[in-house]
Amino acid sequence: MSTHTLSWSADEVFEMAEQMEREGAAFYRAAADAADDEELRKVLLELAAQEESHLRTFGEMRARLRDEFGTEEIYDPDGVVTAYLRQWVEGQVFDKSVSHKELLAKLKTPKDVIDMAIGLEKDSIAFYAGIRGFVPEKLGADWVDRIIEEEMKHIVVLTKEMRKYK
Repeated sequence: MSTHTLSWSADEVFEMAEQMEREGAAFYRAAADAADDEELRKVLLELAAQEESHLRTFGEMRARLRDEFGTEEIYDPDGVVTAYLRQWVEGQVFDKSVSHKELLAKLKTPKDVIDMAIGLEKDSIAFYAGIRGFVPEKLGADWVDRIIEEEMKHIVVLTKEMRKYK
C-alpha cells in the first residue's frame, strides 16, 4: 500500500462519478442498438435512462456541494481511494481505449452482453463503495448510498434478464 497521501475534492470525485454514469449510459445505448432481441433492447434502453438519471443526480450533487461547501476535500490517509481513483482515471478499471461498439462486436450472444453489463455494474458499485467511506454526511454520503442501491437494482434486472438465455 502506498504511503503517499492525497486529498481529493468532493467535486473531483463526483465529476468522475458523472463520467462513469455517462459511460454506463453510452454502453447500454450501444448494446441496445446492437441487440436483436426486442425485449433485451427495451431493458438496455431502460438501464441507459437510469444511468442518465444517475448522471443528473451526481450533477445536482456537485452543484449543491459547490454552493454549500466550496472545494472541501476528502482526506485519504492510507492512499487507498487515491490509488483506486488513479487506476480508474488511467483506464485500468474501465478500458477507455476500446469503444463500446468495438467491445460489443466481440460479444457473441445476449448472455455475453448481460454478463458484461453485470460486470460493469459491479465495478460501478465497487467505485461508489470505495468513495462512500470518504464522503462526509454533509457532502452527500446518503446520495452515494442511493446510487449504490440503484446500481444493485440494475444487477437484479440484468440477472432476471439473464435467466431468459439459460
